[in-house]
Amino acid sequence: MDNVVEYPRDFDLELYVAVVGSNAAIVNVRAPLVSFPDYNIMSEVQPGEVQQYGFTWRMRNQGQGITGNSIYVR
Repeated sequence: MDNVVEYPRDFDLELYVAVVGSNAAIVNVRAPLVSFPDYNIMSEVQPGEVQQYGFTWRMRNQGQGITGNSIYVR
């Protein structure tokens, strides 16, 4: 099945990370195979907080092909 987005340039990608427990979490978000812009973000997310990370629309996969546009969250 194709991944189809009618206007891909109009919508950047968003990732949300939430902490449910009672301790803060150190979150590392990276996209190692994307050369520009460089995504290697480390932040602390507090309990009950939701942190938003934005990514360029160019990382969106389209069609049925496989690409290296992976986002790693640790």
